[in-house]
Amino acid sequence: MNDRRIYLVRHGETAWNSRKIWQGQIGEGLNDLGIKQAESAASKLLGRPISKIYSSDLKRTLDTARIISEKTGISIQEDPEFRERSLGLLSGMEESEILTRYPNIILEDGFLGSNDVGNAEPWKDFCNRVISRFHRVSIESENDICIVTHGGVIYAIFRYIDDNFHRKVVPNGSISVVKRRKDGTYSIEGIDI
Repeated sequence: MNDRRIYLVRHGETAWNSRKIWQGQIGEGLNDLGIKQAESAASKLLGRPISKIYSSDLKRTLDTARIISEKTGISIQEDPEFRERSLGLLSGMEESEILTRYPNIILEDGFLGSNDVGNAEPWKDFCNRVISRFHRVSIESENDICIVTHGGVIYAIFRYIDDNFHRKVVPNGSISVVKRRKDGTYSIEGIDI
């Protein structure tokens, strides 16, 4: 097995992103800026040896993945394991309202992080789901792959690779690159390329 790259694409912007409304596993498709961000990501991925696009099955990620697929000709596989963390009652609320209602929440690099609040998907369960699937798809493919997903998923992957990783949310439409080495270890090669 050779070294391979995993391109992590955060979906393009939605109207809720622009208003700092927490989406979790609900929400809408891309706004006009989000479409432009997805088109830009597609241009950056054009010509790279990517064999498949894995995409969260939520609308904002599928919209992004379809734009990338149309430009690059790479097929998409929908994958619910790459969904954002379910935020339960926090879904659909503005961040300012959440922080007012739950003053004990301390955002971790801009994310809910390991805070287990109300009926949100427990942090540990979320990380186990994401990392387990990340390993499987990185092992199954003999070539580079692209995963179109969410900010929380990308953050969980980065924290798995480097427990000391701290960085604010990657921007909508950004591409980050992870290298999987022959020995099965990972490294973060680039963030928001």
